[in-house]
Amino acid sequence: MISEKHSESARRNIAKAHAKQIKGDGLTANQRYYRKNKEASAERVRKWRAKNKEAANVLNRRHYANTAESRREEKRNYWRDVLSKRPKTDSERLADRLRRQKRREAGLLTRREWEEIVLQHGGKCAYCGDSSSKLTIDHVIPISKGGRNEKQNVVPACGPCNSSKGNRYEVPPRAKAGN
Repeated sequence: MISEKHSESARRNIAKAHAKQIKGDGLTANQRYYRKNKEASAERVRKWRAKNKEAANVLNRRHYANTAESRREEKRNYWRDVLSKRPKTDSERLADRLRRQKRREAGLLTRREWEEIVLQHGGKCAYCGDSSSKLTIDHVIPISKGGRNEKQNVVPACGPCNSSKGNRYEVPPRAKAGN
């Protein structure tokens, strides 16, 4: 193993020796030995791990942490391949088409319009008047019920009011209790 403590000439010698070990098969002497003696090597590792459980656990944790990103990437690629090769069902294609159509028809609310709406309501929830929570966009007539994503159909709502209203037209119960 070449490290910082080796001099430049020692590093060159180590690299040359390593290059000599690699033959036409592209393997080092250690790799060739391991392939010939897999059973014995595996048994040696098993015995070492049994004797040195703590050290083995440290090595396992370190390896797991070092390879986490590559495992996630492999998993993403696997599912991307699986899902891309699987043909969509008729209902999935229909759902995709309807979703795209609804998005096109929903209108467009600009950031400036949203900021104006929040200012009109004094930075408070339109339903309960709470100003301490983060405000979210609530559609008075839900998009799923034919509402549009336009200034006239949008009010600021705190998270609890928005989620309790859901895709209904009525005012959330939390707002009724607060008024």
